[in-house]
Amino acid sequence: MSASTNAGPEIAQRLRKIREQILQRLQRKVPQVPDFSPPSLEPLKNAQTSASRLAVAIGTVSPRPPGLANALIQTIQRSLARMLDWQVRPQREFNQAVAQSLAETSAVLEATQRSLESLAQSLEEFRRLAHDMFQEHDSLREHLEEQRKLQREDVEEQIKRQRWSYEGTLLRQGTALQEKIMELVQNEL
Repeated sequence: MSASTNAGPEIAQRLRKIREQILQRLQRKVPQVPDFSPPSLEPLKNAQTSASRLAVAIGTVSPRPPGLANALIQTIQRSLARMLDWQVRPQREFNQAVAQSLAETSAVLEATQRSLESLAQSLEEFRRLAHDMFQEHDSLREHLEEQRKLQREDVEEQIKRQRWSYEGTLLRQGTALQEKIMELVQNEL
């Protein structure tokens, strides 16, 4: 019995400490979600369009207005383009690969941007819910404090009534005992 009697205050102290730790954690405020403004992808899209257009243009003959001189110039240009094709082909393929890479990068960045915007919205919703939860917690804590105060007052009132009852009983018993002693003393005389 003495082991369980000693464990009671220790358990109560541990519970108070745990309660304090929980209250400290719950009193932490939720940080504000920072403004989310992703950079514009428009410059990247413009660069991709330009790179795609220029990648195809390497090694091609530029169009000229009709005429005998222009026809001769275009024939020479086509001949030169065919002769230099082996030299220009790797550059054209490289440029097309760069244009393709820009297109894929642009698509990935757009998807990432959408995901980040969705995440920012979710964080804002979470922040609002956490704020509401903290307000509800504060309200509940105030209500519990009120209940504890009322219970304490009620218990104190009950203790006071019991004390009065015991004091009254002791007084009556004391009076009865004195009367009995007086009666015994008078019977002896």
